[in-house]
Amino acid sequence: MNQEFFEVLERVKEGVIAVVLNTKGHTYKKRGDKVIFEKNNPFPVYESLGMSCAENEINEAMEDVFENRKWKILKIKGMNYESYCEGEMEILVLPVDDKIKGVFKEIKEVLSKGNEVFLIYDFKNMRINIKNKTTDFELQSKNLFVEKIYPYFKLFIFGANPLASYVINYARDLNFDIYLIDYRKAYLELFKNYKNLNLLFDKYPFDSDSFVVVISHTAKDKDVLKKAIEKKCRYIGLLASEKRKDKILKELIKEGISQKELRKIKTPIGIPIKSKTDPEIAISIIAELIKTYRKC
Repeated sequence: MNQEFFEVLERVKEGVIAVVLNTKGHTYKKRGDKVIFEKNNPFPVYESLGMSCAENEINEAMEDVFENRKWKILKIKGMNYESYCEGEMEILVLPVDDKIKGVFKEIKEVLSKGNEVFLIYDFKNMRINIKNKTTDFELQSKNLFVEKIYPYFKLFIFGANPLASYVINYARDLNFDIYLIDYRKAYLELFKNYKNLNLLFDKYPFDSDSFVVVISHTAKDKDVLKKAIEKKCRYIGLLASEKRKDKILKELIKEGISQKELRKIKTPIGIPIKSKTDPEIAISIIAELIKTYRKC
């Protein structure tokens, strides 16, 4: 669940959430994935199941689910429809109401503090709740569906420049808590109206799950990279020319950073797609971030 999920859910007045419980064969969505549907709108307003037959079934079930406030489990077999889909999906459809919104609001608050949470769907009593830990009984119960939700990865972007704006815009739809850092306050001011963006003045609050993107071209880049290596950040990327990259790496070696540690720095930054413009470079960077957290 990303920031967009919570924003869309808060906005929807009448609709349902479709939660994938189980899948078999090839399916676009997997266990725990969620799609939001709004009443009188044939298309999902958040994400897509990737199976039009499943979305049609949910639309047909929506009025009954929403009006009667009853959960419904749909079992979709792609081969039963006139489609080329061979996958099977078991989907829970539950109505969007104030209680549901309240639970997900709590989840958002927990995730924002960097904590994981268990979301428990109780089929028998048709209610959901959250816990900071779960039991073997809950995990094995046929009347419960337990989903572990992890906190957002922290993405630290160094350099308040036009390229950063593209990286931010692409990353905000992913599971990132985004921080923009620059020691030039005037540059940070240009981003003060950006939604869901944390602005930091010359700070490096990294941890081992942090993603660090250095695109600032300043004298402080070396210090940022050294700190990221010391904190064993999950991803470290540097945008620099060959000459500048070599200079920075040599200086890091002089300061005690090993060759093995230097290999953790992705430079050139991004997936190699011969990108030239800022939007293209940003896409290549985002693709590399995804590759890292998906462990491709």
